[in-house]
Amino acid sequence: MAGRQEERKIGMGLSDRTAVIAAALSTVLSWGAVAESVPDAAVALCRHQGWPEVACQCSAEALAAETAAADHRLYRATAATYLDELATGTSFADAWRLAVAAVARAAGQDAEALRLRLGNVGQAHRVLIDACLAE
Repeated sequence: MAGRQEERKIGMGLSDRTAVIAAALSTVLSWGAVAESVPDAAVALCRHQGWPEVACQCSAEALAAETAAADHRLYRATAATYLDELATGTSFADAWRLAVAAVARAAGQDAEALRLRLGNVGQAHRVLIDACLAE
């Protein structure tokens, strides 16, 4: 119930937008190898946060090597959806909430569980950014 009330607060049918995004993402997530060839949204997310290109490339490569493939794919899908939402003028908090909900729906996972899982990947990404900056 609280989720529905929150969706109404966000505006333009979050559940409708989530469903559309989730449908598109479910195809991308199921492609596996195809998804891996898409430009790295982890780099784009890092760059969006203001870090230098070299640190973003370095950390994205390290993250891919150190993260389980499924988690990496989910992180990248969420980051890409988040950045797309930001580009439409959605606030950062709503964009992240929408991205997590859409990816969770596409992956058939619980949104809160995915949020926590992605938080761990995001923390690892930040540690790797710092390590790459120190090089």
